Amino acid sequence: SPYARRLAALRTIFDGTTDSIHQRSMLMQIYESEPLLGGLFAAWRVQFGKEHPKYYRSAQDEARRYQAFKNNLVQMISSFRAAGLHLNADERMDMTRDELHTLAHFA
Repeated sequence: SPYARRLAALRTIFDGTTDSIHQRSMLMQIYESEPLLGGLFAAWRVQFGKEHPKYYRSAQDEARRYQAFKNNLVQMISSFRAAGLHLNADERMDMTRDELHTLAHFA
């Protein structure tokens, strides 16, 4: 399935068994296969000044941040819907749950 292929590509990027050029290519394929989420991530990066290709240390780091962004988006949507609230993405959307817990604002 397309989902299984994207998941396998992410795992390959995360495990670091491929070179950085191949990782970057795989990441671009993931963005293209998820046009809505990839587009949202791209727009969010522009909005918060994270669009420069060198912002993330590597394709592996960018893939990890993209996955965190998607996880946070799903969590945010479900939490806000349950509470009947309006949702808004901010500059912390690419942070993992552990990173968010280290911020005083979220402690």
